[in-house]
Amino acid sequence: MRDWHTEYERPPAYDAALRERILRQGEMVRVCASDSTRALARFVWMELQRAFECVDPAQAQFRFSAGEYFERLSRLRVELRRHPGSRPLIRGMLQEFRAELGCLRCDFLRLRAVQSGGHRNPLAASAYLLHRDTWYGNPEAQVNWWLAISDVKEEEGPGFFPDLYQTPVKNSSALFDYDIWKKLGGWQSPHSAKRFPTVTDEPPGMERRLWAHAGDLWLFAGQHLHGTRGHDSGRTRFSLELRVIHHDDLASMAPGNVDNVSSGDASADYVDP
Repeated sequence: MRDWHTEYERPPAYDAALRERILRQGEMVRVCASDSTRALARFVWMELQRAFECVDPAQAQFRFSAGEYFERLSRLRVELRRHPGSRPLIRGMLQEFRAELGCLRCDFLRLRAVQSGGHRNPLAASAYLLHRDTWYGNPEAQVNWWLAISDVKEEEGPGFFPDLYQTPVKNSSALFDYDIWKKLGGWQSPHSAKRFPTVTDEPPGMERRLWAHAGDLWLFAGQHLHGTRGHDSGRTRFSLELRVIHHDDLASMAPGNVDNVSSGDASADYVDP
């Protein structure tokens, strides 16, 4: 084990022992690319090429206006969720990790695109807020599967504060009600601007950044304090995220509420993989 994460060359069994380390101890796990994760990353990369009509989608931000870029990206996000090829690839990945599919529920597949220099766009400010997923009504027993679609340099990766996993931090999660969030249109609604929970003071401790080769996977608890970080690498960083809960963990493995005072339960909308 490294000082703040564990690495595997091959997919470990996604069993109770691994989930306990992730959820109870806050262990962050990096898994080198495998057959299933490479297949999923290749599939998404090809869909990005199709959506942006170019060989290298990481350069597409320089080929289109902001409006057209995000229109194409938004359309692709919807298409990926509905694509008949998505579910078999996701299930194949979960099976390669020997996960109990019948015991899992998942959030919808999330495609992340972090543009070079995007942090200087005032309209994107909410995407860069530090947070715990639990502040958005996500369950404490949630494990995030974060997949690199292409190589991700450390300067491009999201930031984490592993030392604060079980340490309360001042935050604005009291403003968040998941049911109201949905009624207002969620992420797509301009009315949600004042309801993005985040830290209210600069967090102490060392920040760690994720890095990965295409197809590498990170597993971490949604309760970790983390956030998208700005970069100027000259390329858009693409990643895929799947939020997963095992029904046994809801009662026996959840780490306990650290500092969340949000309302509502996002997992009510999770689906079978």
